[in-house]
Amino acid sequence: MKLEILLDNFSTLIQKSSDIKKIKSMILELAVQGKFVPQDSNDEPASELLKKVQA
Repeated sequence: MKLEILLDNFSTLIQKSSDIKKIKSMILELAVQGKFVPQDSNDEPASELLKKVQA
């Protein structure tokens, strides 16, 4: 999983200040993918939730 790789290699990944932007982007990508919390396979897809919100 990307999260473990990130955490295990954090000090290696950030060698200079320009690396911080890349790490921020990676963390945001992982968050959007739901990698920071357990996922429930019984949850409905976001598209179904959006339909309910629009109705």
